[in-house]
Amino acid sequence: MSDPPFTIVQNIFKAPHSPILVTTCPWVGLDRHILQDFIDTAADGVIGVAPAYGPNCVLSVLAFASTSEVLLVRLPKRKGKAKKQKPSTQGSDLLKEFMFCAGSQKFGFHMDVFATSLFIDLGLRLRGGVDLLSVAKDPRHSREAKLKSMGGVAYLHKGSAISLFEGKVRAMEPKDVALQAWVAWRAATLVRMAAPLTKVARIDTSLFTEARLSVLAKIVRDASRLEALKPTLVRNEVADDYSIKKGQLHLTSTRFKTRVQRTRDQVVIPIQHIEVHGESGGQRTAVSGKATYIDGRAAQLTLKAALPPGPIKVFTVGREAPNSAEVQRTKIVLKALQRLSAVEYEPFFRAIWLPQEPPAWPPGLPSNRDISIEFPRPLNDSQKMAVAAILSPKPINLIHGPPGTGKTTVIAAAVMSIRASSARDRTMWLVAQSNVAVKNIAEKLASVDFLDFKLLVSKDFHYDWHEHLYEKINPNLIRSDSLVDDDLVATERQLLDSKVILCTLSMLSSSCVSLVTQLVPLQTVIVDEASQVEVGNYLPMIALYSTSLRKLVFIGDDKQCEHDLSRMPIQLGTFIGRHVYDNKLKTIHSNTAPCCHFIDVKKSKEVSKGCSWINFAEVSAAIAEARKCIARGRSYRIITPYDAQRGKLEAALQSAKLPWEDKVFCVDSFQGNEDDYIIISIVRTEKIGFLAEQRRGMRICTSRAFVEGNAKDSLVGLLAKSLGPGAWAG
Repeated sequence: MSDPPFTIVQNIFKAPHSPILVTTCPWVGLDRHILQDFIDTAADGVIGVAPAYGPNCVLSVLAFASTSEVLLVRLPKRKGKAKKQKPSTQGSDLLKEFMFCAGSQKFGFHMDVFATSLFIDLGLRLRGGVDLLSVAKDPRHSREAKLKSMGGVAYLHKGSAISLFEGKVRAMEPKDVALQAWVAWRAATLVRMAAPLTKVARIDTSLFTEARLSVLAKIVRDASRLEALKPTLVRNEVADDYSIKKGQLHLTSTRFKTRVQRTRDQVVIPIQHIEVHGESGGQRTAVSGKATYIDGRAAQLTLKAALPPGPIKVFTVGREAPNSAEVQRTKIVLKALQRLSAVEYEPFFRAIWLPQEPPAWPPGLPSNRDISIEFPRPLNDSQKMAVAAILSPKPINLIHGPPGTGKTTVIAAAVMSIRASSARDRTMWLVAQSNVAVKNIAEKLASVDFLDFKLLVSKDFHYDWHEHLYEKINPNLIRSDSLVDDDLVATERQLLDSKVILCTLSMLSSSCVSLVTQLVPLQTVIVDEASQVEVGNYLPMIALYSTSLRKLVFIGDDKQCEHDLSRMPIQLGTFIGRHVYDNKLKTIHSNTAPCCHFIDVKKSKEVSKGCSWINFAEVSAAIAEARKCIARGRSYRIITPYDAQRGKLEAALQSAKLPWEDKVFCVDSFQGNEDDYIIISIVRTEKIGFLAEQRRGMRICTSRAFVEGNAKDSLVGLLAKSLGPGAWAG
């Protein structure tokens, strides 16, 4: 049943315009008369389009606009098994005939997302699609790009234009979707936009094979879903010793993950909202401001109003701006859709996303000459096989390695073998998703006295936050802000002729490494902890370095290995092999002594802390275990699933005058590390939280009642049961 028509009055452009009629039609109500009536109002052949997206970023509304009318089409909600089914083809056939034919041009914002969503959700191909954001040279996610794509700020009511396209944390209202579509039409028909729009390449998805378009569409949809998972409100944990001087709030962030950030070029919003608990009656006052200066932990906010006295809470409103890798990923797919690049024909793209199409590998692959393994420590048979695979001429290798099998050792052995061979000039880039994983590779190389490498790390991560993590390898460190733009000689001096470079996967998309890649082109790339990387994140690397890339090695744990041998103690190896690897993982370790003990933490209680959790009783228990380790002359590290607990544990170690730097980790950031003793704080005592995820490992400090109750079917519960009552130390 159609909703009654309504009108909207545009408040975006300074030039006046008569009210716009909006007609709403459900998908099942679409017919030829409705569509023909709308097409008759678009006599110039120009149609503005705008979508709205529902759960999982699936299309929920389509809006089509002409000079005086907007047609809203409401798509059916899909429930249960029907979620995987497209709506009836009758509506698709009608839209294909009237709206998406070659006879009209469709203008919209973020047409890459719109075009691929049409294909995924409705099976429709877009012809004559024009991406308005492509007229701007600014990053397409920026506020400046949006304003320029609407004709320029001089012709707009800036506040209304920004509000229409930014900060939509709720589902968009029909009037908002309708107005976005009409604004697209208006921008496309402005005289001053005619020249720049003629230079924008059109999108015609009918030119793509179904296989290629499916891949591009999935890459875009996955990126949209990851973007939607970014929080729209973040509590910034700051120190109490803030100060206010001349309308400037000076404060110190206490946690890296929730630090106050200044968005690049002030493109997205996060605006800092300071919630003040006044002294009179506990009233709250929200004072908005903007982060204008950041220096490590220190931040300066310009306030828009006076700040009343009293303690403050600081929040960032709005999603975090995309990083350089996310920006590149979007740009690459858009260019492919506009037929400005042929990334989908690159051999590594085809090998990863189109395995049914054998890639044509370029000349210059690593030669077939044998390279012997050179490593100062003994390797077991499976490790030797993995190293041999890396040294082989095969362009792509996938190496499975469960925890404890020495994946980082394999990487180090491959690097040293190549550098000791006649192929020593072959460049190698060792990358991972996280800075900590990359640091672990660097430390492994240093531990076997291989120091001919350089580690690139961003200033944001290193300066004033994690400098202590890099003390062992500081001579090999190059911080991103020390790389001099356009100074090839200075960069060459920093690299010291090293052919082995370490960095995160996202840094490969940053402009700061462009000179490094000129001097050390990406030839062999080894990705550690590859299972942590969403596959679309490889796209920038493959597209940007297609001319030099010759070999790609993925190393990780996908839980599907058949014959890998683990060096874990039998007690743990047997349990993990049975419950995680379907009895396909065996251990060759001879150590049968008990290696895992549970600490029953009395009066243990989980407490929410923003979006995280803490448990004070487990903090005390973990510190007690750390003291025991020190008394025995053994080293330790502490793992916890929750970042808030990590901060409490680190502070408690400092207070107890125990070693604390590089000692406390969240679960994922610890991967690749090792130590004499591992102390684990589960935190939760009621709901199992992280324990519900099968890839989480064992835990130690916890409540016995919780493990034998609510968590009895989780991995940790099963582990406690398999070890028996003797596993509980107290």
